[in-house]
Amino acid sequence: STVTVLTNGKVLVTGPTQDVLAHPEVREAYHGTGSTAGRSSADPSAAPARG
Repeated sequence: STVTVLTNGKVLVTGPTQDVLAHPEVREAYHGTGSTAGRSSADPSAAPARG
């Protein structure tokens, strides 16, 4: 299947899932670089805010 990754409201990359997941710009956009690498501020298990 094909996926599209957006960053800041713009298309970053589109392609096969495995290629997109391995794309260096996708990894940087979602995982960052430096000492916080591997830690994302987005927690996919978090419930949506209510209010």
